[in-house]
Amino acid sequence: MSQASADTDAKDGRARSLGSHYTLGELLGRGAMGEVYVAIDVETGERLAAKVLRAEHTDDDEVTARFLQERKLLRELRHPNIVAIRELVVDREQIAIIMDLIDGQDLRKRLRAEGRLAPAEAVRICADMLGALSLAHGLTPPLQHRDVKPDNILQATDGTVFLTDFGVARLAETGTSVKLTTGIGTADYMAPEMSGASAGAPADVYAVGITLYELLAGHTPFGRDSFQAIALRHITCQPPALEGLPATLWAHLSSMLAKNPASRPTAATAEARLRALLPELAGLPALPDTPAPTSWQQESGGVAQSAVAAMTGSSQAGAQPSSQATVLKGIAGAALGELPVAAVDAGIGLRRDGIGDDLDQQT
Repeated sequence: MSQASADTDAKDGRARSLGSHYTLGELLGRGAMGEVYVAIDVETGERLAAKVLRAEHTDDDEVTARFLQERKLLRELRHPNIVAIRELVVDREQIAIIMDLIDGQDLRKRLRAEGRLAPAEAVRICADMLGALSLAHGLTPPLQHRDVKPDNILQATDGTVFLTDFGVARLAETGTSVKLTTGIGTADYMAPEMSGASAGAPADVYAVGITLYELLAGHTPFGRDSFQAIALRHITCQPPALEGLPATLWAHLSSMLAKNPASRPTAATAEARLRALLPELAGLPALPDTPAPTSWQQESGGVAQSAVAAMTGSSQAGAQPSSQATVLKGIAGAALGELPVAAVDAGIGLRRDGIGDDLDQQT
């Protein structure tokens, strides 16, 4: 169904259909990847959620083909902390993901309301996310999330947390017509090696580490700036230490944020380390409110070069670089001083100003 016909249905008061099994109800939210609606199973009356991908992610035959190829894998992804995917629907011009409807809110909304979380709560949430990722990374073939962030972590009214949007970022980065910023993820949480062709499971662990930092501090470690400036800091700068955080927790968090993906723990190891800290963290209050950093300590040249090597490498010999990888190689050149940052600015032409652009919060 085209957007025009969907709008006509809404004006006429008729239920908007999705395939032969669902009708769409209330709009729950919208973001760069698509819109989320309440979906009603016409046979059982069960209320579910439907993520209808935006047209720019569905008008490419390659995207549709990958969507269908990964349907079985995504439907088999079952974990207590993953939003269960019921069905993947291709209906004329629409592609939609049907999943369980969670009664609650995402962590982005909670952070806006509370600012920061107590260490034990933040660690529990991220340990649950790492457990979910460990299952996904152990599948054959492995499944990476590629866009872990508070916006994609839902918390039910009973406190249970769920990771959502598995496979969506991967579908987006496949298409030739997809906008650059959507295809490579959200800059704040993007591991140094995130280049589509080479990023693997360690990039998810890194994103959980950034998320944990944000839950503890109330802000991400590398500030709000242009896409390229944040990407450069991920490669070349150390995340500022959090004053008042127990040394053991900071050590484990730092290991998750290692520049070289080979130096990070697996999701399973990181989960075990965080859970082991919970007794020590019990009862500790949230950290004091501190402003987001505006300056950073540079990593050593060897660490930065190692990150750049991982960032620009390809997992397939002779593979043609994607548009995302080409841009990130330009950023890598800037990180090594081989290319002025202004040149990368001109090549991308995007600002992370948080006002309606594709680098703003995505749902």
